[in-house]
Amino acid sequence: MKGKTMHQLGDTMKHVRLVARMTRATATDVVTAYDNDVLSSQDWADIIQNCRHCDWADRCEEWLDAHETAKRAPRQCRNRKRFTEIKALDSGRAD
Repeated sequence: MKGKTMHQLGDTMKHVRLVARMTRATATDVVTAYDNDVLSSQDWADIIQNCRHCDWADRCEEWLDAHETAKRAPRQCRNRKRFTEIKALDSGRAD
């Protein structure tokens, strides 16, 4: 990792709460996704871990406070693509 500094991981429970808030704000139904085998326990753990690595996480709370609902997570969110995939896969199974 030449030229890069190690990012200190954030507190696990803080990031569980941030991810839970982000899934609510973006209407990403992780419970239904889990029930429909779209999301596994390992996927959930990976999402939390990904959030813990995020350099933008400190500003995430502010964004969530300002956005009760949103079509998708902000560009800066490391899980934005994954949340979009979960929503698309889960809605595809509901049809």
